[in-house]
Amino acid sequence: MNLDIAWSRLSKRFVKRDIHRTVGRFGTVRKTYTWLQKERQKNNAAHHRDRLNLREKSLFPATSPVACAEEMRNRSVSLGFQLPSEMVAEIRSYACETPLYEPGYDGLFNIDDVVKGRLPDGHIVMRGLVQEPSACHAIEQVA
Repeated sequence: MNLDIAWSRLSKRFVKRDIHRTVGRFGTVRKTYTWLQKERQKNNAAHHRDRLNLREKSLFPATSPVACAEEMRNRSVSLGFQLPSEMVAEIRSYACETPLYEPGYDGLFNIDDVVKGRLPDGHIVMRGLVQEPSACHAIEQVA
């Protein structure tokens, strides 16, 4: 490619203020940015807590976060979390009483309408989603 053409394209990007995309293509820039982000997070102990809006009281008081994190690293899953049976009952009750929807399907349906994975009109149901999960106190607590 002609150097004049390359310079022309580069200068157009700077004029359009597309500098992040232009400079971000260089590996050293990406590595430096990643390193800076890690340092910023390491030096700010509250970084993740503030961004995730973590609560002080856990739903799983008998579960060790350190043990669960280690299990996630080793097995990619942690089975140490178990919701209290009252919360499970509240979530199940909410799901059974609330009309459900599935993306790509135009109608609402109840869980009792699903028989062998199909609605009465023959539509296969892969999942039933509630429109306002935050209306359930137990779901809001888990979130």
